[in-house]
Amino acid sequence: MPLARLMRSGDLTPVYVPEVEDELPNRRYFSRAGFHVHAYEQEHEEFIDFLRFREYLRTHEEDARDYGELKLRLAAEFAEQRDEYQAAKAPYIARLIEMLRR
Repeated sequence: MPLARLMRSGDLTPVYVPEVEDELPNRRYFSRAGFHVHAYEQEHEEFIDFLRFREYLRTHEEDARDYGELKLRLAAEFAEQRDEYQAAKAPYIARLIEMLRR
């Protein structure tokens, strides 16, 4: 069942967390035990960057594999440190997004 349908049905009830906007000003953040959802304006540059990144990985198997291996390695290294995990993978993502913007 698609996430949007589950959310409407009440089976999953994410909670809006406005405090996160100080840290992530370009999105709305919803959370529930087990997952979180980021909502963007459709034409926002940051959202478009994420789409570019996703589409690139879908069409470039070697880079997708490299990114997957990086995430697995970092997840093991920073198992209890989400901020450090995200910071460690950020340079890879930023480099790729910068390339895709050209």
